[in-house]
Amino acid sequence: MILIATKDNETYLIESQKLQKAGYKTVYADSHKKTIDILTNYKDIKLIILDIDSSYNLNDITNEIFLNSDLPLLYMTGNERNLSFDGYYNDLSYGCVLKESRDFVLKSSVKTALNLFERIRNLKKMYDYASQAEIISGFGYWEMDLSNNIVKSSKGSKKIYGVTSDNLAIDDVKEYPLPEYREMLDKAFKNLITEGKDYNVEFKIKNKISGEIRAVHSVANYDSKRNLVIGTLYDITKQKSAEEAAFEKEEEYRKIFQDHNAVMLMMDIETGEIIDANNSAVKFYGWTREEITKMKITDINTLTEDEVYQEMERARRNKKNYFTFRHRLADESVRDVEVYSGKIISGKRPRLFSIIHDITKRREAERTIKNLAFYDSLTNLPNRRMFSDYLENSIVQGQRNNFQVALLNIDLDHFKHVNDSFGHHIGDLLLTRVAERLRKNLRKNNIICRLGGDEFAVILEEFSSRQEINLVSKRILKVLEAPFFIDDREIFISASIGVAVFPEDGDDVNTLLKNSDLAMYGAKDRGKNGYYFFSEDMNHSSNSKMEIDTKLRKSLKNGELCLYYQPKIDIAENKIIGTETLLRWFKNGEVYKAPSEFIPIAESTGFILEIDRWVLLSACRQIEEWEKNNIKGQKISINISGLHFKQGLIIKTVTEVLKKVNIPRNSIEIEITEGVFMENMEEAVDILNHLRSMGIGISIDDFGTGYSSLSYLKNLPINRIKIDKSFIFNMIGSKKDTAIAKTVITMAKLLDLYVIAEGVETSEQLKILSENGCNEIQGFYFSKPLSAEEYEEFYKKWA
Repeated sequence: MILIATKDNETYLIESQKLQKAGYKTVYADSHKKTIDILTNYKDIKLIILDIDSSYNLNDITNEIFLNSDLPLLYMTGNERNLSFDGYYNDLSYGCVLKESRDFVLKSSVKTALNLFERIRNLKKMYDYASQAEIISGFGYWEMDLSNNIVKSSKGSKKIYGVTSDNLAIDDVKEYPLPEYREMLDKAFKNLITEGKDYNVEFKIKNKISGEIRAVHSVANYDSKRNLVIGTLYDITKQKSAEEAAFEKEEEYRKIFQDHNAVMLMMDIETGEIIDANNSAVKFYGWTREEITKMKITDINTLTEDEVYQEMERARRNKKNYFTFRHRLADESVRDVEVYSGKIISGKRPRLFSIIHDITKRREAERTIKNLAFYDSLTNLPNRRMFSDYLENSIVQGQRNNFQVALLNIDLDHFKHVNDSFGHHIGDLLLTRVAERLRKNLRKNNIICRLGGDEFAVILEEFSSRQEINLVSKRILKVLEAPFFIDDREIFISASIGVAVFPEDGDDVNTLLKNSDLAMYGAKDRGKNGYYFFSEDMNHSSNSKMEIDTKLRKSLKNGELCLYYQPKIDIAENKIIGTETLLRWFKNGEVYKAPSEFIPIAESTGFILEIDRWVLLSACRQIEEWEKNNIKGQKISINISGLHFKQGLIIKTVTEVLKKVNIPRNSIEIEITEGVFMENMEEAVDILNHLRSMGIGISIDDFGTGYSSLSYLKNLPINRIKIDKSFIFNMIGSKKDTAIAKTVITMAKLLDLYVIAEGVETSEQLKILSENGCNEIQGFYFSKPLSAEEYEEFYKKWA
């Protein structure tokens, strides 16, 4: 619900109609009083639009809105000049919009205000809580829940009090101040709760850890709706020490005053004339001491004279001691400051003494938080949220003005290798350099965004033909060709670009993004470093993979997956020494999908972890069954996905499975490929050593197709290596493959490893392997993969 406050009924009707088209409900207030009544009685108001052309007293109604709600405020005017008036851009306001502007402008302004408000509201508590402790030393935050009799404290508050518990009982907290201050604090607290009076107190406490006496200043507000008292705590021990020293000895006071790191001013309590300024003030403001002592505080403060004198009066009467202002400096810059002011006696005359802290950086941080809602903090490009707004607006304009919009989805190729090889710091620098090149080499009307990770997007509007998309895509690929020089490293990177065009490839943000993503993967499938246009066939392919994934997840429950076993033969002893488990997927008694079709999909979705667990448990239970049937001493090799190792789950999975079965530990051998341990050799060695200590055998599968290096083989706690069947298949007609097989066998012998050759289909292959010392073989020459029952029969006949 959006509240439109205007005395012009026609303005309400026009703007309300626009908002209703955009899906928002509205309510009308034609007076100051009705505006406040609606805010009091309507709980579903999300935004206030205030017509500043109406005869409202803008300051009064803005302040009253602030007192009666915490809602975002959007000003509306019919005068373009008002848009540049700084007074309309305050802490409560989220902008100013012209009356009778286009629908999408009002919709975008409302959406931006709501999104920004929501972002700030979500982050404000975290930011206020942390910034006091981390940015401004000596600050703390506390929250007293009167309903539950607990006090929550920030790190800053706990440090000041010397406590460690996050939640404390209210009665305990009341004991922290020194006894002489407790009656005063109790009275101030009751006045805050019952009469709404300011809670602005100074007192002393004894730190529970160090035993030090600390002076503190606390300011608090009471939230009657939630029955919470929320306050800040500031350690003013140093300031109070300085003040007390000044009261005791004028000379000591002068030294402390002049040499203190904090900016300090002494003013005439009636006129605001600056009587004195310390060295830090002279340095901060940029005027000499002679110049600054000829000025009034109104010459420095950006508020009006009346406003400054009102605040001085509050400080003089000790009704308020903490202020935030904007102060002018000699170089004409303006800084945000917080001021602690109090009445003192100096030279037997009352003065107003102020301690000033520069909080410009903190204010900039608050503005940065707003900026983070719409811009990527690393590259400063529009982020995914703003990208969605841009693309949605482009689609709307394209529909209205009958032009096409192209979305180029850009994904950097092999970016993970950069992070893995050089670290995320270098990866981040590379992303910023890529963003810089895109900005410099694309036209200003090409909207460039960072979607996240190593993914960027470019929006093209009103292009003349597909040839223009081709040219932009080629330009992007071209600007990435030159190497990036980062920290004395030369890094090459390419990109894959997927293109989706409105309206033929989609007429909304999500569809265009999804289809451009499919096209991008199409570019990657075609060798990367290229661009590819979306086609409807990609949807069919994607749907096919999703269908396989869906059916695969049901296959375990439906009993469609089963294990086959291919015997392994010891060449020297000519006996069966074990078997390798092979996964099969059957439906209605027939093979439904080959492993090469469904295993990659299972790995991409992570379902392979569930399949691994099932295979391991099923194979172990089969060993149990064979042991009962007097087929003993069988060693089963089980292929385990690299994902199980990368996620650090393999030891947990094996341990859990072994608890469910009663088999010899050495009857299990896990087969892994070379790539599993190449990313993190040290971690891989630890995992494999742990498995070996459990009695589990380790075999390197498909050896020769990956890295195949002695430098890692000698460090790995493995039992055997398996020569890939591609070398065995070509061994008879290829001297090179024969040489590779011989070399692998020789290398394994030197490292005391067993060698098994897979895919043996002929006696000639067997002869070569036997002559060169290969230990074990498997393949169709002896047996195809068999069901469990068939394997039992085969084993008994062989024996």
